[in-house]
Amino acid sequence: MKIAQITCTFPPYRGGIGNSVYNISESLAGLGHEATVFTPDYNYKIEDDFYRPGGEFKVERLRPLLKYGNAAFIPQLFWKLKDFDVVHLHYPFYGALGPVLLSKLLLGRRMKLMLHYHMDSRAKGFKGAIFYLYKILILPLLAMAAEVITCASLDYVKHSDLRKYCQAKPDKFRQILFGVNLEQFVTYHDSINKRRKNKIVLFVGGLDKAHYFKGLENLLKAMAIIIKRPELNPVILNVVGHGDLLPYYKKLAANLGVGKSVFFHEGVDNSQLVNFYNYRKTK
Repeated sequence: MKIAQITCTFPPYRGGIGNSVYNISESLAGLGHEATVFTPDYNYKIEDDFYRPGGEFKVERLRPLLKYGNAAFIPQLFWKLKDFDVVHLHYPFYGALGPVLLSKLLLGRRMKLMLHYHMDSRAKGFKGAIFYLYKILILPLLAMAAEVITCASLDYVKHSDLRKYCQAKPDKFRQILFGVNLEQFVTYHDSINKRRKNKIVLFVGGLDKAHYFKGLENLLKAMAIIIKRPELNPVILNVVGHGDLLPYYKKLAANLGVGKSVFFHEGVDNSQLVNFYNYRKTK
């Protein structure tokens, strides 16, 4: 089958949605399907091995008509999707919702639409109002138009903005767990960790405004409480990631008095991540 994957971000951008789309597309290609990823062309600079162009599936980066942060309007999707057997739309991607819904309306049953629900969208102010309008006006249409709704966690969806629809149509939902490259992310079986003096907390994620919701600010505030409790010390926090909020997080750590217990690591590629997950990196 010809399967289209539609995502707002994709490697080399470091983000969970794009990474999961990569793994899904790779798996589909391995099963013999013709998979194509459609994503906005943000002109990301290719710097490390995180960028994997995909030898078995295609990637089409479409120039956005409008863009704001990781949000982009790509009307080209309207005529790009007509020859695909399955269209797998990864939500949230507001700039793709219109073209995809219009394509579904015109193609009808010839286009099998799948919706992958990654997360609720939350923000304050004007952006929050836009998110709310999409939630009450567009998300219900998407849910009804989709033949299948996939997600990484059924438990999450049952408590998300789709909870009422999930209660009404539970058979429509399917869980797709995130994959892990077991050839790369291995567990070290040695005694090094037994000799460590520090307890280690690890945070891996984007440090930009798009990933503020992951709660690093709350984790830093929690560290300020933890280091004051002798039974929990000594403890350090490793933060792996980069983005425009990095200076803010560094300043916050210093103001909270945890600067000597929090270590920020930029420019970490996939080959180095395994060391962090095995608690090898402490500074």
